[in-house]
Amino acid sequence: MKAIGARAAAAGMAALLTFVAGCSGGGSSGSGSGGSGSNGAMFIATCSLGCGGGQSTAEVTCTIVDIPINADIYVVFSEPVDPNSVSDESFNVKDAITSAQPPGNLFVDPTNPRRVVFRPAIAFVNGTPQFGFSPTSTYKVTIPSEDGSDPGPFITSAGGKRNASLMRCSVKPIQGVTDVVAGPPTVDVLVSVALVSPPVVPADVLPNQDADGATNVWRDSTIRFVFHDIMNPASVLDEASGQPPANGIAIKFDVDGDLDTVSDQVVLPGEYRLDEPDLSLLRTELTFTASAGLPSAGVDLRQVVIEIPPTVQDLVGNSVAGPSPIAFTPEIVVFADVSLPDNDGENFADVANQVALESGATWGGGRLQRGIGGGAGRLGALRIATGQTITLNTDNQSFPLPGLPADILVDVAPGVEPSFVVTNGIFEFSSLVIDQGGTLVLEGTKAARVFSRGSTTIQSFGVIDISGDSPAVQLSDEAQSNAAGVGGPGAGDGGLGADRFDNTPNPTLLVLGVGSSGIQNPGAVTNGQRGGPVGRDPALEDSGGGGGLRFPLVFPSGNPTIQPFLGGLRLSFNALASTCLCFQVASGGGGGAYAQDGRSAFPLTPVPLATDLSENLPQHPASGGFASAVGIEAPDPESAHDVRRLRFETGDLRGGSGGGGGGVHLYGTTGAPIFPCTGLGLPLAKYFDHSAGSGGGGGGALQLVAGDTLTLSGKILALGGNGGDAFRSEDTTDTVVRQTRSAAGGAGSGGAVRLQGQSVLIDLNTGDPTRIDVRGGFGGTNATLGIGGRGGHGLVRIEDTSGALTRVTESPKIAPFIPGHINSSTGLEESENVVSVGEWIASRTRPETFSGSVSCWMKPAGNYFRLIFTEDDEPNGIFGWSMDVYYDAGSGELLLKYRDEDPSSPFGTPLEDVVGLQNGLNAPATQNCVGDYFAIRFQGARAVTDISADPCNVAISGPDSQIELDSLTPWVSHPAELNDFEPRVNMIRFVVVFDGRMITCGAPATSIKGLTNVKILATPD
Repeated sequence: MKAIGARAAAAGMAALLTFVAGCSGGGSSGSGSGGSGSNGAMFIATCSLGCGGGQSTAEVTCTIVDIPINADIYVVFSEPVDPNSVSDESFNVKDAITSAQPPGNLFVDPTNPRRVVFRPAIAFVNGTPQFGFSPTSTYKVTIPSEDGSDPGPFITSAGGKRNASLMRCSVKPIQGVTDVVAGPPTVDVLVSVALVSPPVVPADVLPNQDADGATNVWRDSTIRFVFHDIMNPASVLDEASGQPPANGIAIKFDVDGDLDTVSDQVVLPGEYRLDEPDLSLLRTELTFTASAGLPSAGVDLRQVVIEIPPTVQDLVGNSVAGPSPIAFTPEIVVFADVSLPDNDGENFADVANQVALESGATWGGGRLQRGIGGGAGRLGALRIATGQTITLNTDNQSFPLPGLPADILVDVAPGVEPSFVVTNGIFEFSSLVIDQGGTLVLEGTKAARVFSRGSTTIQSFGVIDISGDSPAVQLSDEAQSNAAGVGGPGAGDGGLGADRFDNTPNPTLLVLGVGSSGIQNPGAVTNGQRGGPVGRDPALEDSGGGGGLRFPLVFPSGNPTIQPFLGGLRLSFNALASTCLCFQVASGGGGGAYAQDGRSAFPLTPVPLATDLSENLPQHPASGGFASAVGIEAPDPESAHDVRRLRFETGDLRGGSGGGGGGVHLYGTTGAPIFPCTGLGLPLAKYFDHSAGSGGGGGGALQLVAGDTLTLSGKILALGGNGGDAFRSEDTTDTVVRQTRSAAGGAGSGGAVRLQGQSVLIDLNTGDPTRIDVRGGFGGTNATLGIGGRGGHGLVRIEDTSGALTRVTESPKIAPFIPGHINSSTGLEESENVVSVGEWIASRTRPETFSGSVSCWMKPAGNYFRLIFTEDDEPNGIFGWSMDVYYDAGSGELLLKYRDEDPSSPFGTPLEDVVGLQNGLNAPATQNCVGDYFAIRFQGARAVTDISADPCNVAISGPDSQIELDSLTPWVSHPAELNDFEPRVNMIRFVVVFDGRMITCGAPATSIKGLTNVKILATPD
């Protein structure tokens, strides 16, 4: 038996068999007699334990306690061994305690057929080696002998002789890892070479050639790394990413063919496969397959460069020996010029080359025409993943968002990174997808207008939240109220609650006792403030919830006594406490209004009347806001809807109103215990004034537009914020109770939601039917059970082109669903005061007039490195890109060239030189009748995976990105501009944006009936 590092070995077959075992300290040998094998041959064994002499024996016993954990155990027999006789019974290794067999390989050494090897397994978990042997176990090694008492099976020779030497050994692997192949590991880097180009496969391809210095390496060759050692896999390949670690093996493409200039080298994308180590041959193999084949060497004789740094190591930390870098020249492949997407360009006959998710213009029937709306998509696609929350501010929001690609459709100078700042609440995405559990939060003072040039999908449990905020819980001993709830986008904020009274002029009230005195509070406002109005419009002031007045109206001043005039402090005799106590409470705030009045506050006190029969409740609780201030027309007839359509251009896309703040009061103030507590000038013992809760913000305003389909399976929340609660506690100590007396705040109203799309699909889930929620918030509460007013509900408008929408079908999906409103024609219930529906009619106001469509990525087949896009050569009639335009000024439709002279054109110049058709990308604020009817832009990127299976759904960001980092270019007006970007691009797409606003300006926009035959010229290199 032999263990690597411990030098243990064994023997036993035929006339003379030698067993050599390493040990420390001493050894022993046993003796035995020979026996007769099945073939009549005599088997005699000689044992030498390495600690002294040896002798002939037919039985071998040994104990080895210091072998490495990854040691081989092998036995050398006197004759070549029949591999078929080797099994875990004829060569048995098992745990001495559990009898379990350790994982490993048992085989006849291919380099020495007399040697049988048990090699413990090495597995790798997250890059960490796990060995078959355990350092805490002892293993028994048994080789049955025909001459012993063993029943077999027996190891036999190639000639059929059975083993006649019995082995009984114990092994304990307490050493560390040994170098299974001594010294630094070596590696062969192998490729396949094309004997001719293009080769006939496989006849003209020579495999397994040394990569270093190779030329004409076959375009579809893999790169094989054969390490002649068991390597540490974590140093070779990162298991999570499937790529080498950051400081590991690098395979790069040298763009200029000059290895002395490394700045032009780019990582060659592809897939790595690390095989399980070959424990028999002590070899580890890594294979690299380039994503699109090895790039052509081209005229510059570009090279592939392979770096194997010292961080690539074997199990004991030895670095790979040999040269690095290794370089070879790929096959030279000559490509023909191409026209994209095909020889006659994109003629829009079908939608195979259209990205439906990001498209709303009409693509098909041989032409591309403007759609109804959806926006230009200038902010790119927005996808919110499960568990992700993205917040956008309608007043000031910069793009690109952190972590998202700069896929922004704006015209920028070369070398300038595209960016965009939204200050008007308008967000024009190319598509919008909110995955399950994703959330889009919109905030700011302006209404939110979210456009998708293509589709919008809000999956189940996905959320758009434009709700008003709720104030924090109010501690009544705080000098000021908490901040009011902020309204959602374009909505009124809540009103502030009252502050504690400023007793600066009343020094005697400042020293009544610790925690029971007045405070100095300059600038204090002791009445609750009204909530902000609908749409933050001062003209609609009365829509906000009313603020609670302080109570009593007149607070003590001068000497701390009950005041001898109307409206002042009143006390009641509290028999339980044997004292005179104030039970007067101020009103909480009223609720905000929108489509419905806000509710008035409802103050309560445990003792309604003071001893002198004065009211302890305010005479005029804060009223809710008034819906009449908003001027909303009656729900019927629907044909007369105006404000209910929530149009931005008429000023009707407005968020809800805020709730009012509560007033300050003196509940709990006490006087001297003089029954019946009615004497004027009764001295005060304790003085408690209480700051009040603030109002909730109104639900925001949202216009959500999809140029194609809008699917809502999640929720849109436009809830009013709740009114501020008073602090509540079960603790009855004076200090805590002192904090619980705030009057409550009123709630904000619900907001406004307008949905538009060619098709608006709102799921009806019977378990949770609400998809859009415009309910007002709940009024705050306090310890005396008083409440602030609840907010009124908001408005919902839904428009599409189907003609199938009705209030009856949509009302059950919207909260509040108000039963009792019966549709006169169907007899079914509907929320007529909340919901309105109608046909989506093309607007004439930007950005609603923008529509557009985008092509799929176009990448010619082949292993080229880059696309070189053709420059214009107008004198020779060569245009790097071109298209045709359907034109009809009333005399019949013409198909005209856009970029070249056309004898059929009514203009004396190419169409691209005609004012209004000059390929300008209009901004939303462009002056009326200034700008161009359409714009076409081009974008490039460098694919690092094969996109041919689905070029319409290429991931350009995130962990599954299919493009090289930083290779996505800005949108440009000519494909040849893409030649200047690094990394060099190998695919392209185009987008066309129409501005329907120009139709109202007459010709030439009104004469354009569509675009076709969009063609891009390029040369693969």
